[in-house]
Amino acid sequence: MIYVFLFVSYTITLATINGYVDLYYKKKSNDIQLGEVWESVRVLMWKYLGSLLMILVCSFGYGFVVVVVSIVLKMASSALMVLWIMAAVVGFIYLAIGIALLFFIQAHEGLGFFEAAGRSLSLVRGKWWSTFGIAFVLSLIGGVISYIFIIPYYVFIFVSSMHAAHGSKPEFPDSMTTATYAFFTLYYMAQMLLQTLPQLGLVFQYFNLVERREAKGLISDIDQFGTNQGNQRTETF
Repeated sequence: MIYVFLFVSYTITLATINGYVDLYYKKKSNDIQLGEVWESVRVLMWKYLGSLLMILVCSFGYGFVVVVVSIVLKMASSALMVLWIMAAVVGFIYLAIGIALLFFIQAHEGLGFFEAAGRSLSLVRGKWWSTFGIAFVLSLIGGVISYIFIIPYYVFIFVSSMHAAHGSKPEFPDSMTTATYAFFTLYYMAQMLLQTLPQLGLVFQYFNLVERREAKGLISDIDQFGTNQGNQRTETF
């Protein structure tokens, strides 16, 4: 049951982050109402649940193929099996980073899972290392910061152990379970909030890659140029 809760809460976190950023981009303002965010989250949540389930299914399928091929290669040569497993791991990491922009693409462009995955792979192609660097560094920073919130738990355990080592009964034996739940809940909430770091980094990477490959900002400025000129002339007269 706990894994279902973690899965759903992670999905809602993703939907909230990407939904809010997409609203901010479209409105060009931070004047965003709670109802607007909720409506966006309500739509994206189901789409993201489907996407995460598809990722899990594809990952299990990928793992199954790797295991079957590894068994076959093992019969021929252990060296071939090791090379195959190494190649499979590299391929999995490449694909994982390649579809890193998938969730924001679904929110921003309204694409389905396979279309968004293909779009992400297309954008990341040639910029894989920079995308990997952004996701890795920001996830690492978020992970390190989140561990600060678990330090009180280890302090609590250390103090209780010291009491036990000196032969005295811990002062709060009945509260150990409650304290554990409280500390890990705080830690998990911090992790969820800090998910904004890698997600926002990937959003910036998305716009960077779109601008590099499609120059949408320049095209938008060109499209508006004639309109702006016409408005200026009208105001002059």
